[in-house]
Amino acid sequence: MATKRPKRHEVRSHQHQVNVALGEQEQNKYMISLVSSTMGYYIVLLFIKAYFSKRYFVNFYIDSAVALVCLIFSIMQLRYQYKFYESTSISKRPFMITIGGIIAASIITMLSLKSADIAGLVLVICLFVSKGMANKEWKKNS
Repeated sequence: MATKRPKRHEVRSHQHQVNVALGEQEQNKYMISLVSSTMGYYIVLLFIKAYFSKRYFVNFYIDSAVALVCLIFSIMQLRYQYKFYESTSISKRPFMITIGGIIAASIITMLSLKSADIAGLVLVICLFVSKGMANKEWKKNS
């Protein structure tokens, strides 16, 4: 007994559903990358603040090792985000906002030692702005 072949429009609709699901999976990976890079860079900013004020959480060596691991992890996540923008047709404006937020938070931390919390707030604001812009671009291209 022969199996029934699906019609052409049925195959296309199934492929469209698979593409949408893969798009949602990529979007979730991107959001996790964005959040983890923000958290990692905030830990680096806390170390910079501790270095300038000479008040470490544990001691200099342990704090610097944790900050170095977080910096490497954040750079890896930023590379992933850049490759994500290269592979999709989304504009790179959200990525530029993320980079601008990192630079602004670094400057705030270095200029004022007591404002690592404000620098963290800047990072979180840039996270939400980048997320919102990426979601709009994602919906526009779907």
